[in-house]
Amino acid sequence: MEYCKLSNTHGVSADSIADKRQTLKHTEDRLQYLIYDKTLEQLDRSEPDSPVFTDELSGICLMIRHYEAFAGLRERAEIQYDRLPEKIKRSRTGKEMYVALHPPAKVRTGDRMADAELVDSNGETHRLSEYLGKYVLLDFWSFGCGPCLLSLPELKAASESYRDRLTVISITSDPKDLWQTASEEHGITWVNLNASDDPAVSARYGVNGIPHQVIISPAGIVLDSWAGYGQGLLEQRLKTYLSD
Repeated sequence: MEYCKLSNTHGVSADSIADKRQTLKHTEDRLQYLIYDKTLEQLDRSEPDSPVFTDELSGICLMIRHYEAFAGLRERAEIQYDRLPEKIKRSRTGKEMYVALHPPAKVRTGDRMADAELVDSNGETHRLSEYLGKYVLLDFWSFGCGPCLLSLPELKAASESYRDRLTVISITSDPKDLWQTASEEHGITWVNLNASDDPAVSARYGVNGIPHQVIISPAGIVLDSWAGYGQGLLEQRLKTYLSD
């Protein structure tokens, strides 16, 4: 509560409250660590085929993936993951937990792109590398993400304005039925692929928040990446590489 109050302070210098905000954040992280520590103790005494077990462990794995403050829990979370039934390990949630606990190497600016096999709305498989030869814009999104939806008109404009030099590829891990419905509702006409069977692809591109976009050269080299939405930001970035 104190941290939220500081976040909403108006007319006060940011520097004057920065130390207090940092102290409160460290306190919050320590408390959350203790909560996860006790949760793992409880999971160790629980049956692993329970939906509650899966939900709790999934949440902890997600925090381990995204926040260094919880890295010390990784080994214990791995022990609980190993107890899961094979059916759950093969599920979408199980695959996401595995990637969180065993993160693949991330591609960075200047690296060769990370390839992946994803499916389109017809169930056909495509490799990202098959779209090379033009610049490629990867757009990681979800139908439940407001900023992602705000960016769709700009993605459509880019796909049309630069059609001869750029392929726009939207990628989501949403359940396939919900993804297809949302894609139709929002008029996604460019390349639109689903990664719900391969959570490693977003990890390879360092996706921690969405929308997350990546520009790849025609030869397959990562040129730029960024997260978040700002009006006109996409066009500004694309002009760096696609201006005449």
